[in-house]
Amino acid sequence: MLIRPIRPDEAAALEKLRAAAFSFKADPEHTRPIVHETLGAYDDGVLLASITIRPYTCNWCGEYLPALGVGGVSTMPLARRAGAIRKLFGELDRLAAERGWAWGMLYPFSYPYYRQFGYERLDPPHNYTIPLPSFDCVPRCSDGVLYDGSQADALFAIHRRYADAHNLMALRDNANAWDATPERSLRYTYLHRDPSGTFDAYVTLTYAADAIEVSELAYTSPASLTGVLGILRLFEGQRKQLRFPALPATSPVIGMLSRYEITERSIYNGVMGRVLDTETLLRKNSYPDVSGHFTLTVHDALPSCAGTFTVAYANGHADVSRTDRPADVETDAPNLSRILLSGIGYTAEELPYLPNTRVLDTARAADFSRAFPRRSVHLMEHF
Repeated sequence: MLIRPIRPDEAAALEKLRAAAFSFKADPEHTRPIVHETLGAYDDGVLLASITIRPYTCNWCGEYLPALGVGGVSTMPLARRAGAIRKLFGELDRLAAERGWAWGMLYPFSYPYYRQFGYERLDPPHNYTIPLPSFDCVPRCSDGVLYDGSQADALFAIHRRYADAHNLMALRDNANAWDATPERSLRYTYLHRDPSGTFDAYVTLTYAADAIEVSELAYTSPASLTGVLGILRLFEGQRKQLRFPALPATSPVIGMLSRYEITERSIYNGVMGRVLDTETLLRKNSYPDVSGHFTLTVHDALPSCAGTFTVAYANGHADVSRTDRPADVETDAPNLSRILLSGIGYTAEELPYLPNTRVLDTARAADFSRAFPRRSVHLMEHF
């Protein structure tokens, strides 16, 4: 089986593969071009499986690091269970060291399936639906404008400030996520402005059959959040419900939706993450001012993730090195990804309950937990 990039002139073959894998119609006369780098698995020149690479630059404790987005995982039905996807993920692991990706992310069809490649579900987002007439946690607000393309710089600035406050958030280098002609797509972006006239928050909404759906929400202060939510109250006459389909678990909006008796809530099983470079994440982590140290062992087939690392921190800084010392905490790649990337903030008492995780020194495990407290995490991109 040969693994190589799919060439632009092979777009029709990729379209046929995806049609068979995802059960959608493909038009041979209108083949979509290959926009993103895509790897293929071939047998005797026939394309059997593919994976699309979406590189991002994402926030990790205030610094932006290269990260991998994995999409378009597809296999011909008769080629399944033959190891093609495993070989493609092996190529991603090889490229991770070459391109410096600190972690990978994907949206799964099956959590157990991708767990075998070191990925684990991060803190799942929440779906909240509330009757619009009862959305009275904020006052109505009309201090905003509809995005028409001329406010792109303001959107980038708001998005960047929001990204700075949330781990995993990816920087954007184009305005494609915001529609300047929403009358065609019914995808509207409204910017809120403060009393001085400065734009400080935005909301992107779409019209579902029964609700106004908030697809993106970014803010820079409590007042800006209150203001931009107040804009949503102006839509009471158009739909009966307001839906937040994917709020991060740490979102302050959840606490504001205090009408629990009339609010529908559910958990959306979102993105999975995978640590690709343990040492980089340990070095770039934001450490507390107090002192502590721990030794962490990670069991994994990927050399850049596996190994034993000792960390000594104080005054917000840390010394990190590989070591052969006995571990204070040991785990595997999926659970390391959950501990480091999810922002849940596992305590030393909770760590032993994670699968394939052992605490061998309780005091040092407390130092380890203190280094990875609860943090705001969000990923707006979909791939």
